Amino acid sequence: MNTLGPGDFIFCVSLGMLLGFFEDYRRVVINARHELVLIRAHNDNNCVVLFGDRYEAKIDLHKVQWRMSHVYLNEINKLRLLRTLENGRFLSMAFRLWDLYDFPLLQGTTAHS
Repeated sequence: MNTLGPGDFIFCVSLGMLLGFFEDYRRVVINARHELVLIRAHNDNNCVVLFGDRYEAKIDLHKVQWRMSHVYLNEINKLRLLRTLENGRFLSMAFRLWDLYDFPLLQGTTAHS
């Protein structure tokens, strides 16, 4: 059921494209709660580009989903995994994928102001 009105749209983007903090993280996180905190500004002026006679815009977030892979183990395999992690062994994550995103319109300088 599509309940989009005029001016409404659905936008879906991978956090890997916006935030790079998972790119080099190669460890398995176990028995931890994951939280994503989004902080917004008081207005949406830096989020949209307005044309013509429109001078203000409003962005309403109705639903934010954080989708991540979860692995549930039975008790025997969970105990074996915990013992492996206690020994300090490195576990590789086979589901990782390295991508290169090239933005040719960005400045080519190495100095930042």
